[in-house]
Amino acid sequence: MKAPWSRRGTAYARVALALALSGAVGCGGPPRTPHEAHGTARRGAALAVAEVAVVGDVIFDRDVYPRYPAAFPGGVTGLPDVTYATRTGFRPLTLDLYLPPHGPGAARRPFVVFVHGGAWLGGTKRTMGAFRNGPQVLAAIAARGYVVASVDYRLAGEAPFPAAVRDVQDAIRYLRAHADAYHVDEQRGAVWGASAGGQLASLVAVTCVAPERVAAAAEPATESGCVQAAVSWYAVADFRAATGPAERAFLRCETDACSPAERVREASPVAHVDRADPPFLLVHGVDDTTVPFEHSQALADALVANGVDVELVLLPGVGHGFLGRDREATRQASLTALERTLAFLDRTIGRRRTR
Repeated sequence: MKAPWSRRGTAYARVALALALSGAVGCGGPPRTPHEAHGTARRGAALAVAEVAVVGDVIFDRDVYPRYPAAFPGGVTGLPDVTYATRTGFRPLTLDLYLPPHGPGAARRPFVVFVHGGAWLGGTKRTMGAFRNGPQVLAAIAARGYVVASVDYRLAGEAPFPAAVRDVQDAIRYLRAHADAYHVDEQRGAVWGASAGGQLASLVAVTCVAPERVAAAAEPATESGCVQAAVSWYAVADFRAATGPAERAFLRCETDACSPAERVREASPVAHVDRADPPFLLVHGVDDTTVPFEHSQALADALVANGVDVELVLLPGVGHGFLGRDREATRQASLTALERTLAFLDRTIGRRRTR
């Protein structure tokens, strides 16, 4: 049963709409009461900021809603849901930023792009392996002096390979394009991912697209998608040895011109290793049955064969996601992986440089 005031409210709404429309075209004469005068002033203020943004014959679509930063320990500022790319037919792609404190004259900070897991079918930029609170972990890394970005990307159900790889590259380019705003050192960047995110991070690192080669990419850009260090946790390195439903969804061909065998090779980080690749840290659980540790071993072997600096950390007694026999085993393995990651980042991109 409707509330007794519902019809009357609807009538009021119609009257209000009629009055609003008449006021918008200047009808009704001058206001007769202070209340009406105040309403006119407010309407005038609204009209003053109602600018139209048009490029050619296209309405310029961008998110102008004010950002409300979050505060984390150590003076870290969090900027949630920053749009880093828009693609026709897809949702806006966003990242969360964690900015360390900096004062006047402070050196620019190295950046770290984190890529979440979820079998290319799920997960978000706020999930991080077995850690209960991913944003707190990433903020703690920012407190050490890094600009940290955690990215969402197109999942396999939205667009198959290579869509997600291009998204991660664009997130890296976004940070470089906004280096002044976020106090970023463009020359010191790392990409880091877990599980599916580790595969994406590894592939981005070994298929670096520099500015002079970007013209051949799907979407031209002026910034580099290269990084100076890469971290991969328990990730697929060779799709010839990974043929489950998640992998098939990620690699599916949508046109007759797509070759399944070529797609497997193109998506496999181990197939692209060369001497120009950045230093790598690979961390994997020995008991992983979802993605066997041999994937990280094979990638490490290929990097060593090409003279690339690589650290391989194999954690006994834990499986995928560093899950162990109990909570304490999972905690210890996760903390060990995080400690090794922080030490690696400090060694490779964390050295301070003056500018």
